[in-house]
Amino acid sequence: MEQKVYCGENAFSNLPHILKENNCKQLFLICGNHVFQIPKIQECIHSLTIPYVHFSDFTSNPIYEDIKKGVSVFKQTQCDFIVAIGGGSTIDVAKCIKEFVVLNEEENYLEQPCQNSSIPILAIPTTAGTGSEATQFAVLYENKEKKSLSHPCLIPEFVILDSVFLDGLSEYHKKSALLDALCQCMESYWSVHSTKESKELAKKGMQQILGNVEGYFRNEPEAKNNLLIAANLSGKAINITKTTAAHAMSYRLSTLYGIAHGHAVACCLPYVWEYIATHTADCLDCRGENYLLETLNELNEIFYADSFKDSIKRWNQIVSSLNLPLVVRGTDKEILDLATSVNVERLSNTPVTIPEKAIYSMYEQLLADKKAKRSNRL
Repeated sequence: MEQKVYCGENAFSNLPHILKENNCKQLFLICGNHVFQIPKIQECIHSLTIPYVHFSDFTSNPIYEDIKKGVSVFKQTQCDFIVAIGGGSTIDVAKCIKEFVVLNEEENYLEQPCQNSSIPILAIPTTAGTGSEATQFAVLYENKEKKSLSHPCLIPEFVILDSVFLDGLSEYHKKSALLDALCQCMESYWSVHSTKESKELAKKGMQQILGNVEGYFRNEPEAKNNLLIAANLSGKAINITKTTAAHAMSYRLSTLYGIAHGHAVACCLPYVWEYIATHTADCLDCRGENYLLETLNELNEIFYADSFKDSIKRWNQIVSSLNLPLVVRGTDKEILDLATSVNVERLSNTPVTIPEKAIYSMYEQLLADKKAKRSNRL
């Protein structure tokens, strides 16, 4: 399925046309109430001639019970088209509802195999980060345990990338989302599952981000639009390759220290990068060590650096320039907790073997570096 993307200033004005063209009779609108506070959005939604049902009864990390409620409302109101306006969690809610409405409601949805669902989704991201609008993956939680869905039909059929939706983001979440997109591009580029297509997508995404960081935080319309496109490219790349060790290391770090996901991944990535670059002899990629060395050299070119050390130095300069809050704790117990929490599957996507001892050492170094930076600021 070729995803149709509408991009640029006033791209949101295409909404009525998309709904009409797809014979929508009853719209299921998934978004937080804050969306209606944006005058341009409020005006467009209220001008729709098609009736809509607004669903907002879900948390930022959606739980299974939230999704069940959404499925029930969708069925009761006989909706036939989903529009999701929000970040990655909102789009994940849309994907889960799309999938669950075609499954047996008498059984646990998560215990049933995914089936093809023809209910169309129009995704409108409000962050330039996750690229969820371009992937076939969705995440939810059941009994505090992370669950994942994956099926090609979960890739939204339509996407609107309009920078007006970025205006409500806090400065911290703008920074974290940008780093998430950049990390996804990086990890996709060196993943053992990378292809020519995924590397082209990831490279273009990295170049878009690196070339627009300053303009993005100056609130320049073109830079904001470019960041949305870059995040979308990162999602497309990850949809092919999945993520690697930096993402695997980030999840517990995020919950343990209360930092945003993109911030956590960005903390982990330079340590993973250095480990990969210094252990190429332990290459897992079937294309071999020389291929991995070529990939690392290509990353150096993207970062205008002569070596991986210079590339990592530039990476750290970019992250430092964002003035993110520092992680300052790190007891032995916490480091052990972090090291044992890492998802082994994502480690297998990484181009070199990384033993648990090395993971522990990377966390130890990460937290020691953060403490040192904290002391230097005081």
